[in-house]
Amino acid sequence: MARETQGTRLLTQGARSVASVVDHPVSVPPVYRATQWCVEGFRLWARHPFRLLVLSLLPLLVEALLQSIPWAGMLLSKLITPMFGMGVLFGLAHADQSGRLPWSSLFYAWHPGMVRRALGLAAITAPAIFAMQQVLVAMMFGWPAVDVVLLGHAGAHPALVVNQVFRCLLILSGVPLSVLLGLAPFALLDGATPWRACTQSARIVWRNGGAFTAFGVIQLLGFAAMLLLPWGMLLIVLLLPWSSASVWLAWQDVDASARDA
Repeated sequence: MARETQGTRLLTQGARSVASVVDHPVSVPPVYRATQWCVEGFRLWARHPFRLLVLSLLPLLVEALLQSIPWAGMLLSKLITPMFGMGVLFGLAHADQSGRLPWSSLFYAWHPGMVRRALGLAAITAPAIFAMQQVLVAMMFGWPAVDVVLLGHAGAHPALVVNQVFRCLLILSGVPLSVLLGLAPFALLDGATPWRACTQSARIVWRNGGAFTAFGVIQLLGFAAMLLLPWGMLLIVLLLPWSSASVWLAWQDVDASARDA
């Protein structure tokens, strides 16, 4: 096993540190738990307002740049972009321990002691979510959906690209699986293998099904508003940092509940 770096140790300590924002017993109503994750997510963002915003938007920029590469761009984006997304989550774990959210957190998943497992996790979760999205839009819209999403030929199907049903189905269909596997990066910080991290995340979500169902519905409503409202795409600057902060708080809550049980 690769020697653990000081940065990785600090990340792991952060993952195991439970802040005071989650101080309720597990017996409270599930909707309340999910709502608290979301509300406290905005408060956590307020501690690092500009930095968390920029760090959350940069993976989106990386994905757009990678997808501009012919043929290989789509595959690269599904492997590399999640690595930077995990870095944001690891940065929040670091900030919980140190009080600082460093710019370098974007690259935490590339640390020597983490990179192989993080790449393994990205290779499991990103294709699974993408396949779910692709299958559903292909079932409804046929080959043009495959040509747009998988092959990147958006210019060949302009009417489909601006179709609201297509856009909503493509984006929102990935939310349930994202919630199911969303805690997996934090399991990596505790030394889990990629597959074990996925199964651990799924078990936690299943055991706290009511709270995570409500959490998923809130996420769906937020992204639906982004897709359907006039100028709604501007909501991305709220949704991305808020979503990252809320997922971190959900992990803190369930991790604390498991250790207090």
